[in-house]
Amino acid sequence: MWPIGPLCLAVPEPAVQSKDDRDISDWLDSRLAMDRPVLYVAFGSQAELSRAQLEEIAVGLDHSGVDFLWVVRSKWFDTGDRFNDRFGDRGKVVEGFINQLGVLSHKSVKGFFTHCGWNSVLESITMGVPILAFPLGAEQKLNAKFVVDVVHMGLRVWPKEDADKEGSGLVVSGDVQVLARELIFGEEGRRAAARASELSASSRKAMDVGGSSYENLTKMVHEVCETRAGSE
Repeated sequence: MWPIGPLCLAVPEPAVQSKDDRDISDWLDSRLAMDRPVLYVAFGSQAELSRAQLEEIAVGLDHSGVDFLWVVRSKWFDTGDRFNDRFGDRGKVVEGFINQLGVLSHKSVKGFFTHCGWNSVLESITMGVPILAFPLGAEQKLNAKFVVDVVHMGLRVWPKEDADKEGSGLVVSGDVQVLARELIFGEEGRRAAARASELSASSRKAMDVGGSSYENLTKMVHEVCETRAGSE
């Protein structure tokens, strides 16, 4: 076995470049110029979120006082039912696919509210962005536990489980509000950001010449070539 990666660092430093990304880049640049840190919010392409859950997240983000970029999916909404103009200048809502690595690499982005799909976790680690974990399915709960309890680079929102109360099973707006602020402005968030920065440096060192990933890939190529030569 030859462990290599993270392979998202095998490409040049990302630039925001898809159809909506110039507008996104300009908006992020404006936040940076005003010294207003941004929480990036995205829950993957497969997530199924109820209208009630979307509303809880929207209210929490709106009340948090944190600037945010939220990537949503059209399947979450009925026709004409959108959040686009709801948050004014402080919250930007984008529908569809964007260059996530490019966004995470932007200097204004100081947190990632994510479903904890492994690609998203790995990209957040490599770019040194702390995580607010909202696992939705599959292996995402394990990934969230890894982020919060093992490498200590994030916080986690939990659904309410009181069956006798309205909203049971949902992550509620009050928790989103508090934890979004804590991740971006609070002491726990600062500790998570410091840890994310350490992990980012380690991941880049692994991919550099002489790093563990570089050496493992070299060994793999050497062994494959030797095996092929021996079979001829």
